[in-house]
Amino acid sequence: MDTDQIIIQGRNGAGKSTLLEALNYACYAHSFRTRKSEELAKSGAKFFYIELITEDNEGESHKIQIGYDTTKRGTKAKSVKLNGKPARATSEILRLFRTVSITSDDLELVKGSPEIRRNFLNQTLFLLNNEWNKTIRSFKKILSQRNALLWAGNPNRESLKTWTKQLWGKTVEIQLQRESALCDIEFEANRLLQEHFTDHNLSITLRYQRKKTVKGESFEDFWVQLCATGTTDREIILKRSSFGAHLDDFETTIFARCARTFASRGEQKLITLLLKCSQLNVSNKAYKNRGILLLDDFLTDLDQQRLKQCIELLQSLKTQIIITCPLDWNTLTKNEGNIQTVKL
Repeated sequence: MDTDQIIIQGRNGAGKSTLLEALNYACYAHSFRTRKSEELAKSGAKFFYIELITEDNEGESHKIQIGYDTTKRGTKAKSVKLNGKPARATSEILRLFRTVSITSDDLELVKGSPEIRRNFLNQTLFLLNNEWNKTIRSFKKILSQRNALLWAGNPNRESLKTWTKQLWGKTVEIQLQRESALCDIEFEANRLLQEHFTDHNLSITLRYQRKKTVKGESFEDFWVQLCATGTTDREIILKRSSFGAHLDDFETTIFARCARTFASRGEQKLITLLLKCSQLNVSNKAYKNRGILLLDDFLTDLDQQRLKQCIELLQSLKTQIIITCPLDWNTLTKNEGNIQTVKL
């Protein structure tokens, strides 16, 4: 699989999506379909194993091996090796092998819950900064501590203020980085629109939405407002924090309308494709080796003109694309580019 465009063909159930999922798992050590790795093992099997060899820009080969034992729990269940040695962190893999996947489930980026969009931004920042997961873990720990204080009931005001300040500080840190990444993605998405979708005066706007915090506000002003509006009292009653980066969202606007409310299925697909391709292009700037785009039967339901525009966009990315597609790719692309077909 060493060409620019790889088309995977096969009947339903032949394993096309499974192959893409294995490639994605080799990068992140988790699936794009489920959070439970044990669900990926073949029915009745006690383990699964993935091995691939990737080549960097210097032509040097690297072997990635991932095994999962369903009979074990926690970190002992999963084994990740790079060039025969245990990988200390996923960042070692990302330096050599990165994937961005697009499946029909990713339409939830437009219509789904805020958590899905937060995960998208977190993945973008993880691709840009391998230490990002540590930031998120630190935030979750602080959030858990503050919620525990609220859960206990009638917390000491000074203790509550202390944990509020820590949660506010980590929230602001995360928000600033998310907003910066979202700005880069918006810029790249509009560049792709202007280059490949010239039939309409299209533009896309991505607006980050903070929950209760205001950009540039000091903690003391935030704390005064929190108390004055009775928010802290309601938090004590509800026993949970009502602000923080875990509650934020971003809004997508296309044709000057909120995509979550008004976007058609075709527009949802276009927005999702733009967001994911932009994520890949933005993250490529942080590495010497370019990432790989995985598309799992995503280009159906588009009219012929939009389909050809999307294919033109994909071929402009100058990165390897691996796609499962029931359509005649060679006809659609007019045999342009170096195309390899894999039949399962």
